[in-house]
Amino acid sequence: MQLTKASFARPGSRLSDLGAVARRSTHTCLRPLGVAALCLGLGACVPEESSVTLSPPKGATAASAIESFVITVATADVIGDACRPAGITKTYSSTDALLDSYVRNLLKAGYSEDELVRAVDGLSYDRIGDKAIDRLKARGVRQGDTASLCRYGTEEIAKGSTLGRLLRTSA
Repeated sequence: MQLTKASFARPGSRLSDLGAVARRSTHTCLRPLGVAALCLGLGACVPEESSVTLSPPKGATAASAIESFVITVATADVIGDACRPAGITKTYSSTDALLDSYVRNLLKAGYSEDELVRAVDGLSYDRIGDKAIDRLKARGVRQGDTASLCRYGTEEIAKGSTLGRLLRTSA
């Protein structure tokens, strides 16, 4: 299975496997946040197009770069879904396209296909979900309080953080 129909993977490349595994990982990692979102009483939204490009954090290992991506995108999904009524939406319409772009940037940054495959294989969904929820709590997001989640999203947008670039406020 390719990352996208316009795949960058060479025939026989292990990146084909990476795409399938990373896509499953991203969606699996969304589950713990989805549970948190459900606890917050969140609704669904229709994502919109984006030209956002994400690059790995400087000095990150392949594992920490992949983990950071999954946490950031999962958090953006939760905020974008929950805060749509408050005027916060996602700047991307496809997690798969975002993943495709990110993996290409990882390869350009010098990570090898084998490193990336090992990084995805080593993901701990429980750890990722816990880290994401801990980050939200550390920023003052309280369970059951959508306003605190939206406030956090607005702060990240204002800062222009990686998370903030995945979100936007309506004019």
